[in-house]
Amino acid sequence: GVRPLCVAEVPAGEGEAGPAVMYASETVAFPPGAADVRHAVPGTCTAWWHDGAPRLASTVRVLAAPDPHPCVFEMMYYASPGHVGDLGSVEAFRWQCGAALARAERVVGSSDCERPTTNDDWERVTANGDCVARPSHPPVVVVGSPNSGIAAGQGYAEARGWPYVQALVRNPHFRKRSFLEPDTASRLRVCREKFVVDAEAVLRAGLPWPLVTVVLVDDSMVRGNTMRVVLHMFREAGVADVHVRLASPPVWSPCRYGIHIPTREELVIRQTIGDLEALALHVGATSVRYLTMEDVE
Repeated sequence: GVRPLCVAEVPAGEGEAGPAVMYASETVAFPPGAADVRHAVPGTCTAWWHDGAPRLASTVRVLAAPDPHPCVFEMMYYASPGHVGDLGSVEAFRWQCGAALARAERVVGSSDCERPTTNDDWERVTANGDCVARPSHPPVVVVGSPNSGIAAGQGYAEARGWPYVQALVRNPHFRKRSFLEPDTASRLRVCREKFVVDAEAVLRAGLPWPLVTVVLVDDSMVRGNTMRVVLHMFREAGVADVHVRLASPPVWSPCRYGIHIPTREELVIRQTIGDLEALALHVGATSVRYLTMEDVE
């Protein structure tokens, strides 16, 4: 019961005599017209007869009834947003994690962020279109990290009452996964090629880029390589304050069931011994906050 397994009856394809049974790790893999979509029961063996159409013959329990421990990281990171897992819709789960994170902490950096600069305030600190001073209370904008951090960012923004802008976009032609690269240099190169900071999106939202406070919401932080690169990109774009909010608890140990982390020493939370101020300094953030396991449960 650690990893998901779904089953459905799917319509016949070209040249096939009749419908078939299809197993997949995610419901989004099933083609249109799939029927009787459900989750396989851990510890069971299922037999099917096929006499022109699939027919469930029997399901036999071959292992003692397990105490299910589905991987919560499936819902937070691995799974496609459209997948419906044991815990429900992936998209809705991530949104709820972001909202829970917002409810758990009411202050970003300081209470100054609770009082965004108004348009009138902004006009008084500009002259002839040139910035002459930084607003005392720069407006806050929430940005979700593509792709699995987007729903969490939207949930966080709505719960805090702050605007959400997709100011970090992913190169649609770039398909590599940074955590699968063999070394740190390769992972950093992939991260740099994968993301782009979209200042125009913030300007279109009527916010004074780059004189804003960015709250960057992501699903998790494992090694911290991607986060360091992304934060550096925001700093290069002129943003002074970037707060990181993570819609999952810290990753303290390697996972042997799906993510390539050979040693504990690679985990950024262990490198900083769980000190969030040291972690923020390490990755270049103004502050870092995690969702707690209690909030997830």
